[in-house]
Amino acid sequence: MSLHELVAEVDDREKRVTVYAPTLSSGLTKRFESRDVEVVHRLVAPDDAVPTVTVSEGTRCLGWAELTALDGPEVDTTPGHATFADERYRDLLTLLSDTTAQSLDRDHLLATSHEFEDRAWRVGEGRLHVGFQSLSALRAQSTTYELLAELDDLDLHLYGRPDWSPELTGATVHTDVGPEIEDTWFVAFDGGDDHRKCALVAEERDEGFFGFWSYRPETVDTVLDHLESTYCG
Repeated sequence: MSLHELVAEVDDREKRVTVYAPTLSSGLTKRFESRDVEVVHRLVAPDDAVPTVTVSEGTRCLGWAELTALDGPEVDTTPGHATFADERYRDLLTLLSDTTAQSLDRDHLLATSHEFEDRAWRVGEGRLHVGFQSLSALRAQSTTYELLAELDDLDLHLYGRPDWSPELTGATVHTDVGPEIEDTWFVAFDGGDDHRKCALVAEERDEGFFGFWSYRPETVDTVLDHLESTYCG
């Protein structure tokens, strides 16, 4: 499955957020506008139970979180943002991984990329594949990738149109690429085990970037398997 096909496949998944609470604010619904999810409110009496949020895909319930995870002022729940470090937000966003945002701007893409790069640095082993579209985009992050390339147990692969030549010992640089790589921003890390896997895939369109990030092992494996079978043979 190509990266473009994977984005389309994720976009076809139907997810529903069900809020069990006495009231549902318009602000809560607005927080999910950038995600391809349906928000449903189930009215409960104020004293019946702790207000909760469940996330389901089709007929399968993926999990739940307390509604307090969304209390307070609106926050940025992009991986890498300070509020995402809060375990409550992380739990909820993990449930919502593999949903396709309507758009992802460069700030969000950078924040998510940095979160996954930092994870690779902290874990220190596994496979990390990163697509820059054009290798010149790597220039601004050369220090980060010099450090990552020094990790003996990290198999680092970098992709992009060869408009700049990075001097990185310990990394495999792929320049024999086509439109798929030139049109797609991606970071995929296998974490050394299923619990640390993560991936970001966003394709550039006329109106901006469109894609998703995921912590599902099977989704991360799909990204890595495609990259390795197509470009690392």
